[in-house]
Amino acid sequence: MAVIRQKPEFYVNGSYKGDDADDRLMNGFGCKKPKDIYYFELAKGAKHFKEEGSRKAMCEAVEKYAERRDAIKVKEETNLITQIVAALVGCKDNDTIIKELNFTLEQIIPLRTVMGNTSCQLDVTYGYGILPG
Repeated sequence: MAVIRQKPEFYVNGSYKGDDADDRLMNGFGCKKPKDIYYFELAKGAKHFKEEGSRKAMCEAVEKYAERRDAIKVKEETNLITQIVAALVGCKDNDTIIKELNFTLEQIIPLRTVMGNTSCQLDVTYGYGILPG
């Protein structure tokens, strides 16, 4: 069974199947009725969330959680793109961007293509990057 600890949530591999305590625990989370849950403590705690009256509140909580996770992901992706664009505008080559910013070529190439900046030339006289064209 895989458990990944991230503050403050736990992510559990719910597809685990076995004939042991872990399987009985995971099965409890998938049961629709508290009476079907193997562990009394879990059944007692889950009863509130499994009963019809609380299902709507639980669904809303999950939706809010998903929206928050999506917003964080968009923010992270925007930050990533901003860093790559700054490196491209600074005329850094792919190897330097990969090494300094820990990005992959697959992340760099689409932005380099969109920017039309497939190769940068350095003006050694003044030390400025000159975009081709």
